[in-house]
Amino acid sequence: MHRKKDLLSFLRAISGRADTLSLVAVRDTMKILFVLGETEAADAVREIYFENIRLPLKRSEITLRVRSFASRRYLDERTVYRRLQRAGRLYLNVFEARQSGEAA
Repeated sequence: MHRKKDLLSFLRAISGRADTLSLVAVRDTMKILFVLGETEAADAVREIYFENIRLPLKRSEITLRVRSFASRRYLDERTVYRRLQRAGRLYLNVFEARQSGEAA
């Protein structure tokens, strides 16, 4: 399994257009973020990617959501992107662990 899964697969998992394994990995990722005390990262994922999940994304919509989240939380946009990157990496690790667990 390649570690290089794109953001689109992450968005599909969140929006319910992915397989069960991806959805379980998203759920587990959110739980892990909360357990680790990274509520800011979990909040960013929820507010940026879970908003209007049934509607197709418009151009630059993620950027606008990041800017809005950053301004409400008094954060730099780069900080928000780092939090999202951390959540994305954690998701990939959880997804791969789940996938290898199913193969065993």
